[in-house]
Amino acid sequence: MTDSASAGGQSSRAEDLIDAVRDFAQHELLPRAARTDVHGVPATHIDRLRELGALNAPAGPEFNGPGLTPAQDRTLHEILAGACPNTWLVWAQHDGAIPRMLSLLKQSSALTTELYKVLTGTTLAGVALSDVRHYPERHIAAERVAGGWLLSGAVSWYTGLGLSESLLISAVTPRGPRGETDQPHVVTAVIPLREGISAEPLPLAALGGSRTVRLLLEEVPVYDEDVIGIQSYAAWKRGDQRFADNPQPYVFGVAERVLEELRDDPFPEARDVAECWAPYVEELRSRAYQAIDDDTVAPAVRRGLKVHSADVLATLTRALLAARGGRALKTSDPAQLYARTAQFFQVQSQSAEVRRTQLVQLTQVPPRIPDFE
Repeated sequence: MTDSASAGGQSSRAEDLIDAVRDFAQHELLPRAARTDVHGVPATHIDRLRELGALNAPAGPEFNGPGLTPAQDRTLHEILAGACPNTWLVWAQHDGAIPRMLSLLKQSSALTTELYKVLTGTTLAGVALSDVRHYPERHIAAERVAGGWLLSGAVSWYTGLGLSESLLISAVTPRGPRGETDQPHVVTAVIPLREGISAEPLPLAALGGSRTVRLLLEEVPVYDEDVIGIQSYAAWKRGDQRFADNPQPYVFGVAERVLEELRDDPFPEARDVAECWAPYVEELRSRAYQAIDDDTVAPAVRRGLKVHSADVLATLTRALLAARGGRALKTSDPAQLYARTAQFFQVQSQSAEVRRTQLVQLTQVPPRIPDFE
């Protein structure tokens, strides 16, 4: 088979996957979204995504994946987030980890058994990475021992408990991998959920159906063969900051869903809101994705677009709440789900720099009481 034919086959496979996920989201996830928020993401949702090939969407043919481009992968995030935010969150932790795993694999060539199972979509991975952002105040500590590492500490957020079988985790050692430097390094590994890991409930006001908990690790062994990468903390921070700065597609997926709800609302004023805001959301989406794909765009611009996009979603969900009135306070009403999802997105992948941008933007335009006449 020629390279062009192979590429064409991969492209067709990627498009087929997107179409299949869209159909699944529209007919199965969306009608059950409110129930899923209350009762939790069922295993059948993840099983179906696995059957469709969505658990290794960014992976290439060497891992039996369709090799979705970043733009195609963003489309999947939009579709799933708009249909069922809780199912999206469980899936997104796994999907977002795959490019990171592939990048580390290129640097280390350490294709472990557990990593292979995740990259082929055989197992669902949960993710424990964000606590590294808060080093040295809080983090998972890595202690070097013969043949590997011992990990101890608390994972603040872990999504998908009971659904995931593998854990992608990053921990910090205050010295180099062999004690050769006094600079902190980040050890990243893919391990099975094993003895020494326990969970505490984490009641959430938003996306409570995502099976998100707090994990406690007490000298959990990570063998050298489990490790997929070791890098300086400074290098890890640079890579993570780029991700945290980026506008996120899931915001636009939920925004489009809310606009659809407003378009279908019996109140003409609600339909007017949709007509007024839809072109702006599309323009904002286009600018946000251009910024993601252009390495020359300044981090401050990407952060600004990320924060503004989340603010626009919050505005749209307030409009839907107003249109629905008192019934929007019922947990069974989609307006309630989307409003709380918008709150969740305010802090999703929030770095210190993103938080600063969120707060500074609120001080740049002094509050002023409008002229209501």
